[in-house]
Amino acid sequence: MANNKHNNSDMYSDGKNIRKHKKKKKMSRKKKVILLVIVNVIIILGLLLFLLYEYLAGGLNRREITKDFSKLGIDSSMNEQITGTGIVNIALFGVDSRKDTFTGLSDSIIIASINRKTGSVKLTSFARDTQVDLEGYGIQKINAAYSKGGPELAIKTLNQNFKMNIQDYVTINMRELIKVIDVAGGVTIDITEDERISANDIMREISNNEPRIKKSGTVLLTGAQATAFCRIRHLDSDLYRMDRQKKVLEALFAKAKTLSLKKLAETVHTITPMVETNLELNDILKLSKVLTIDGTKIESLRFPHKNTKYQSSAATGWLIKYDLDEASD
Repeated sequence: MANNKHNNSDMYSDGKNIRKHKKKKKMSRKKKVILLVIVNVIIILGLLLFLLYEYLAGGLNRREITKDFSKLGIDSSMNEQITGTGIVNIALFGVDSRKDTFTGLSDSIIIASINRKTGSVKLTSFARDTQVDLEGYGIQKINAAYSKGGPELAIKTLNQNFKMNIQDYVTINMRELIKVIDVAGGVTIDITEDERISANDIMREISNNEPRIKKSGTVLLTGAQATAFCRIRHLDSDLYRMDRQKKVLEALFAKAKTLSLKKLAETVHTITPMVETNLELNDILKLSKVLTIDGTKIESLRFPHKNTKYQSSAATGWLIKYDLDEASD
C-alpha cells in the first residue's frame, strides 16, 4: 500500500510539473508573438519614415562644399561671436540660367539670418552690381562670384567683404521660380499701377499663354506673374528690384504658414528638385519649423542701405562703390 501511495504521489507530482511546463511554453509563445509584433511595427515605422524621407527629399540636388572656415573666408573671431546664439546664416542665390542647371550669374543674392531661439528672420539683399574684391579676379560685381567659382566662391566673397559667417546656401534657377510659386498656390502682393504695366510687359518674355495682371493693389499673383514682378528693373533701379524680390519671398513664407501638413509635404516634395543646397533634409525641416510657426518676425534689409555712402560709375560698368568698414557694420 505504501508503494502505491508513493507512486500516486509521484504521478500527481509529475502531472503538476507537466502542466507547469506547458504553461511556461504557452507564456513563452505569447512573449514571442508580442516580440514579433513589436519588431514588425518597428520595421513598418522605419519603412514609412524612409519612404517619407524619400518622398520629401526625392530629387533634392545636394552639393557638398568645404567646411574649412578659412576656405570660406570666415574670420575666427566672427565665428566665436555667432557660436551659441542660435543664429544660422544661409545664402540664397537666384541664378538666371537658360538651361536646367545651377550655374551662371547670381542676379539675386539674399542672406537669410534665422534665429532658432527667438524665431526671428532677417533677410538682407545685395545689389548685383555691388563692387567686391573677388579673390583671384580683382574688382568685380558681386554677382560674378557665383559664375566664376560656384557657391563656395560666392559664399567666401560675402564673408570676406562683409565680415559675415555663412556656411550654407540654397540656389534656385530663376526659371524654376514660376513652378515654386505655383505649387504654393500663388502669392499675394501689393503692386502699383506702374509695376503692373511693367510686369505685364515682361510677361511677354516669360509666356504668351499666362494671363496678364488685371489690376493694381493687393493681388494674388501666379508664378509667372510674380516672376515678372521680380524682374522689373527699368521702372526705377536695381535697389527697388531687390525689394520686390524680398516681397515675393516674404509672401512665400506667409503662404507656407497657411498650408496643411499634407499640402506642405507635397510642396516640399515638388520644390526639392528645383533647388541645389549643401543642407541635409533634416536641417531643412528644422529650419522650416522656425519659418512656419506663428509669430515669426521677418525683418527686411538691403545693401547698400540708406545710410551707406556709395556711387555708381558708367566707366566701371555701373559698379556700386562703398566704404567697406561702414558697409560691414
